[in-house]
Amino acid sequence: MTTALEGPQTVMGRVTALLEPFRDTEGLTLSELARRTGFPRSSAHRMLLQLVKVDLVRRNGTTYYLGPKLVELGALAVAHDRVHRATLPAMYDLRRDTGLVVHLAVLESDSLLYLEKIGGRWSTNLHTRTGERRPAAETVEAPQPSPSAGGTTASPTADPTSVALQRRSMQDTARSRFCR
Repeated sequence: MTTALEGPQTVMGRVTALLEPFRDTEGLTLSELARRTGFPRSSAHRMLLQLVKVDLVRRNGTTYYLGPKLVELGALAVAHDRVHRATLPAMYDLRRDTGLVVHLAVLESDSLLYLEKIGGRWSTNLHTRTGERRPAAETVEAPQPSPSAGGTTASPTADPTSVALQRRSMQDTARSRFCR
């Protein structure tokens, strides 16, 4: 938990700190947000009023939720992402060919950020969602050293041949879209 004294000093840093607790739950009260951020209730309330006004947060009774503007901006971020656009056709092909769930995730530091999830068999059993961030060490998608691959990475549970084919398919698709 961040305390007000050691917390972010910029306006955007404080707004981000106020929005971060929504990663863990759907809705939060003012008291919960103040406690989780370490901000005084009055400061949290002032920021929330401004965020509600611009639709970044919505309020129902005493509970605050992420607002429709964040959905809109998030969808635009995905639509404008070149990697996402380039890999989507290959992901749908892979899902069609295997019938399994296909994820697009990027490794950032020690965590994975899921950019896309295309359903297949067992998709409801996989508790992942687009926009979710997880510690890389806790996922099967995390790169693992593979001595047989000469230092490259592979999923620890996947068949090496299928991983190579999937990787080649994704790379070929990305090259054809980026190298025009």
